[in-house]
Amino acid sequence: MSVSVLGDTAQAWLVAAHASASSGEAVGLVDAEISPERVMLDVRYPNGRRPATVELVPSPRDADGCVVIAAADLEQQRAILAANLTRLVGRTVVLSPGGAGGAVRAAAMFAAAGVPVPVLAELPGFPVLGAVAGRTVNVSAVKRHLPIGVLDAADERLVAELVRPYLPDLVRAETVLATSLANTNNVVHPPVAMLNAARIDAGVPFRFFRDGLSAAAARLIESIDRERLSVTDAVGLERIPIDEWFRRFYGDQGLAGEEIGRMLATFEPFAGSRGPTTLRHRYLVDDVRSGLAVIEAIGQQLGLQMPVTAALCEVISTLVGQDLRAGAADLASALLGRGRTAPTSPDTWRGALAPAGTRERS
Repeated sequence: MSVSVLGDTAQAWLVAAHASASSGEAVGLVDAEISPERVMLDVRYPNGRRPATVELVPSPRDADGCVVIAAADLEQQRAILAANLTRLVGRTVVLSPGGAGGAVRAAAMFAAAGVPVPVLAELPGFPVLGAVAGRTVNVSAVKRHLPIGVLDAADERLVAELVRPYLPDLVRAETVLATSLANTNNVVHPPVAMLNAARIDAGVPFRFFRDGLSAAAARLIESIDRERLSVTDAVGLERIPIDEWFRRFYGDQGLAGEEIGRMLATFEPFAGSRGPTTLRHRYLVDDVRSGLAVIEAIGQQLGLQMPVTAALCEVISTLVGQDLRAGAADLASALLGRGRTAPTSPDTWRGALAPAGTRERS
């Protein structure tokens, strides 16, 4: 069995290199636009270095292997998925990241195209942070205990066997509802971005977690997180506040502080994170449309009050000129309607979920 990575961004290279360095095996990086090549990489971690081998290939390598779709933003990820539906049949597909309900949305895409739904799983974030410079891959941090949710519980063992050798820091989530509610980017990025909207709209460069983070932004993050926790409490999931998520991810890699503002402001791998220079950036669009808006909709369907989340969704929708809530209620219903098992036949998913809305706001 083997792993291939679909994507043409630095993030795809990072995932492929880390997967190879972790497993000691060559990992495929799918790119139909370039000649096949075997690339030897030096992967440098904070505590050492390992070799990696990435094979540039025109299509996923093993018919029964695992394909990780890694993209910088969810629109790009879905475009990659849509262009490769038939090539992914029979494989195990891992969305990195999926966004809230990513695996559910992907299943609907396969069903709408009349293509058999493969084994689907999702991560709530990128497995590693870092940068690629030539044939050197600098990994600044690895997300420990990153949950992986599998769409159909019957496929969990298969996914674990395929993925664990390559991404050993993943842990099983109860359901894809759990991974949908565990994306820390959804809680962190929109509040900070909104409070820096004038900078972003003017295209003024700034460091997101150094220049852009303030005490007020930290309070807003904490308020959003309290509402997210009310949702996880209501659906019976483990209660993990955002500061605990960061301790799990980076507690062994220099993370300091007892509250989220301090953690974000002092964690060294975040120091160089650049702020957006356009409002139509994934920190606002993805992390609301495929994050906070879905969390808000789940809360509403459970009868919970979500005033801060609702206000943030409304303000950011206005700022970007899109209804970022479009489709969120349907996706929330699909997530809440899922138990530990669910059939993945086309009849189950066809028409169950509309594509993400991008309507212009008047």
